[in-house]
Amino acid sequence: MIKENKIREIVVPKNYNTASGALYKARALQYALEDKVNILENENWVVHLDEETVLTESSIIGIVNFVTNGKYELGQGAITYADEEIVNWLTTLIDISRVSDDLGNLQFQLAILHRPIFAIKGSFLVVKYGVEKDVTFDHGTEGSIVEDNFFANIAVTKGYKFNFIQGVMWEKSPFSLSDCIKQRTRWNQGVHLLLDSSKIPLKNKFLLFFSYYAVLTTPFSIVYYLLSPLYPIPMSPIVNLLNAFILAACCYSNIFGAIKSFSIERFGTFKVILLTTISYILLPVLGVLQSCVALQSLFGKKNQFYIVDKNFKEKAMLQTV
Repeated sequence: MIKENKIREIVVPKNYNTASGALYKARALQYALEDKVNILENENWVVHLDEETVLTESSIIGIVNFVTNGKYELGQGAITYADEEIVNWLTTLIDISRVSDDLGNLQFQLAILHRPIFAIKGSFLVVKYGVEKDVTFDHGTEGSIVEDNFFANIAVTKGYKFNFIQGVMWEKSPFSLSDCIKQRTRWNQGVHLLLDSSKIPLKNKFLLFFSYYAVLTTPFSIVYYLLSPLYPIPMSPIVNLLNAFILAACCYSNIFGAIKSFSIERFGTFKVILLTTISYILLPVLGVLQSCVALQSLFGKKNQFYIVDKNFKEKAMLQTV
């Protein structure tokens, strides 16, 4: 236990079990909500961070503005993956599409609709404690793989409102391609359990069905793009137009994410242009990766919680020793 007035470390006992049998991170988060453990008041605010998340000045300003606004009970902001030391360039370039997703998709959901209709993250999530206590993380094994999304959907069901928080926090991408695939596989398998859950009304997860099954059909898309030059299939102009729109959106997402991730001040103009170009070229690699994720999501175990180790300094020290 850390002996410091402003720091409180909570260790989850090995024999602790939640009422519904929540596992993994959901179990730990639920333990912190127990009356015998908690010291917060209902009007206090909780900022959820992952172990490697770095707060920035802009994120703190954004959180303060969100809290003082007082209109919404939950909020989330954007995360970038290229502002610290880059461990793996390939996974970092793959993750830049997530930056576009935060600044486009997530911002639209939370700032305009004031509710998540697809997904949220478990980091840079700001919640009023009274809401967290009411919603809880105790939703059984089905709510333990993507506990953040499950929590958010239960919050929507209970009528709570979200907003987008301005500013960014920093994180690292997975250190290997294998970790990247396993991480995304866990997300998809968790979404599968969420969609199957009777605790969340169909109206709250209707659009998420399309997002989930779009990922599962990625292998078919890859096969189509590989074979279409050899065995062209006539398609209607409308289908061609939709196909072109989807490809254009994917290209724009990677390019926009690269521009927002790599600053000219840090990398220089030439390197930013080079990295942006590479991110565009890597689109087929992203498609293959998503195909691997789709196949593992379909045929792998749905209740596995793979933890991605992002403690780079500790790994470097062990290798040195």
